[in-house]
Amino acid sequence: DMTLRLLAEARVEAGRNIKAVRAALDADGDLLDNAGRNAINTALQALAGVLGGDDRDAINNAAESLEAATLPFAELRMDRGIRRALRGVSLERLEEDGAA
Repeated sequence: DMTLRLLAEARVEAGRNIKAVRAALDADGDLLDNAGRNAINTALQALAGVLGGDDRDAINNAAESLEAATLPFAELRMDRGIRRALRGVSLERLEEDGAA
């Protein structure tokens, strides 16, 4: 039945998102202030709370809320990654590479 398949897919995807966010928090949670961490934890709990249910829309809505809550965190993680990648690279080198 297509409805059951869509529900199963929503559950699997939501479970993956929960694991990914938890791993990101373990790796880079120091980037967050209390408000940011609380927003993410609230969204994680909401998604975990509906994950076992039969309401695909509730799962998808909670997953979207988690995505919205983690967007600022993702940006902070990206900034950190860029800073690490560029550490020790001179502005002149960046300009030369950009002109090539």
